[in-house]
Amino acid sequence: MEAHLTNTRTGEELRLGGAASSSWAPVWSPDGKRVAFYSDEGGSAGLWIWSLATRKALRFPGVIVRPFFGFETPRWSADSQGVLCKILPQDWTIAKANALVPMEETGRRFPPHDANSPRVLVLRSGAGEAPPRTDGMLATTSRSQADLALLDLRTHQVRRIARAAKVVWYSFSPDRRKIAFTELQGFLPNSQQPLYRLSTFDLVTGGKRSLTNDLAMDYGIELNWSPDGRSIASSDVDAQDGVRLSVWPVDGSPVRHLPRDPSAQFQLDAPRWSKDGRSLYVIGAGSKLWRTDTISGASEAVATPEGIEVTALVSSFGCPVAWSTGHGEFLWALGLQRDGYKRSILRIDTATGKIDTDLLPSREINSSPNIDANDATGEIAFVAKDQRHPADLWIYDTKRRQTRQISHLNPALERYELGDTRLIAFHSANGRSLQATLLLPPGFQPGHPVPTVVWVYGGERGSDALRKFGLSGDSPMFNMQILATRGYAVLFPDTPLSGATAVKDLLDTVMPAVDAAVDQGFADRDRLAIMGQSFGAYSVLALITHTNRFKAAVVTAPVINPDLLASYLEMASDGSPRWIGYLEQGQLDMGGSPWQFPSLYLENSPIYAFDKITTPVLIGEGSEDGRLLGADATFVALRRLGKDVEYRLYEGEGHTLERKADIRDFWERRLAFLAEHLPVKK
Repeated sequence: MEAHLTNTRTGEELRLGGAASSSWAPVWSPDGKRVAFYSDEGGSAGLWIWSLATRKALRFPGVIVRPFFGFETPRWSADSQGVLCKILPQDWTIAKANALVPMEETGRRFPPHDANSPRVLVLRSGAGEAPPRTDGMLATTSRSQADLALLDLRTHQVRRIARAAKVVWYSFSPDRRKIAFTELQGFLPNSQQPLYRLSTFDLVTGGKRSLTNDLAMDYGIELNWSPDGRSIASSDVDAQDGVRLSVWPVDGSPVRHLPRDPSAQFQLDAPRWSKDGRSLYVIGAGSKLWRTDTISGASEAVATPEGIEVTALVSSFGCPVAWSTGHGEFLWALGLQRDGYKRSILRIDTATGKIDTDLLPSREINSSPNIDANDATGEIAFVAKDQRHPADLWIYDTKRRQTRQISHLNPALERYELGDTRLIAFHSANGRSLQATLLLPPGFQPGHPVPTVVWVYGGERGSDALRKFGLSGDSPMFNMQILATRGYAVLFPDTPLSGATAVKDLLDTVMPAVDAAVDQGFADRDRLAIMGQSFGAYSVLALITHTNRFKAAVVTAPVINPDLLASYLEMASDGSPRWIGYLEQGQLDMGGSPWQFPSLYLENSPIYAFDKITTPVLIGEGSEDGRLLGADATFVALRRLGKDVEYRLYEGEGHTLERKADIRDFWERRLAFLAEHLPVKK
């Protein structure tokens, strides 16, 4: 990764890190004189401070930063002299931190002992005892452990706020006197629902207060400070699995769970405050914008033009307030017109609900936090990309109502002709109207069907990928333009799952999408392949056990054992169940245990139909992607059955390949594999 600065007036671009290093997460100081960013220059990841005056960067001495998610960026103090970030726990080595997962998952975790103590791990369960609160998914998050620390740029002192904690969200209060942060605590029993502790730390007194230990959120970042700094609003999950809004007073007063409007069906996203702190804005079902009064709890929908969905509210970086112009009467948001997938800037009159729209470039616009507003200039900066162009920076001038591109981060790609996308409509086996994104090779001629690769991930809406560069996200492992520029079409269909019937649902959606692509003259019915990553790998195995139409199949990171009962019984290194939550109430949503629904577990376990597979299979996996039971079982079973299978295991890689040499190797093998089984006609 490369952190860049772009001059919005001249177009000048500067790379912050060294040419041989990775750099990321650049954040301007409040006074606009410096940029804090992460870089691994010198061999380990550190916090670097770039000066506008000297145009040089210096590393903060003595600390190694330890961010886990991309949104865990540096946070500046109000005086621009301190930076809040996650660092390696005190007295830890990098080796100790890295050893937590995933390699430790291959063994058992024994309690501390000395030479005279027995080396024994004891696990017990009593009759009628409640299931353990945490499960094996918690062990896989151990790599996120870090100290949350405030680094003083003048004295180089380090003030540790939380130690060896799984901190996710952290933010200064508006007056910069307090810090709020969330820590992952565990998961609801037998589910994939994470639970978080929300705490505050007083920078003046040093006092720490826990507001709750059971906040059910998604990533633990779905909250924001109030403008007056007296409370924190969260978007969280209630006991009925509905999304509600809650207000947590930081003085320890009781939480206010705002009444939930059944028609709102809020999305699990960070609510935005109004400037006066009286209202919260959040996006709900159908991408409608809702305003909720924090006192009465009354909610009302803000009217939107017919056919336009609100996808994100605009705000300033690190600011919890919905950004407005005028005297606060106009809110700004991003909108999507589903008909044609046109993106718009929305200006919302908060008094009347009237909305004005201006079209933006027809590109996929990254949602918050990649939207930043400037109070001084009235400009909105955002990241945009489309199927032919990787991400670049754009600016919308709210005064002139004009849009311009301000960066060209990948100029080398601009000289290549890349594939284009289109939507195709189809009906599932039960008659449901669905869509699929189809990426076509450059120069595609209607009436001349081409070999087609189906990219599948059960439960995804593939039609949303219409404007995504490479079809499937930013990872070079899944840049489908590599296939398109070699003459292949790539089909990414909608695959809604209804729970407990994953195999049937996949067959009922993917195969009709394939038929539609064939019938409409895009796909060659005799040259079809299929690919999937993670749960997509399970999706691929589910399909090729029930159809022989695919000439080749590529599965990457198949972490779930294709025998669901074996997955259900897998134990993590700390003795907790590894996949029970995933299977009972999570992604596969079987609704209960194998003893309650034995036939469902059998019907949705692809391995029991492996003998019916005729499709050659290529498996790609990283050696540190957990215990590898899914990949190993798939290979062992197919080899025992005498099937055509190849297993490529990459040392030191995790759930997604990241080393350039490994990515290149697997792409070259993947292309050769496809060319062997469904060649492109010259």
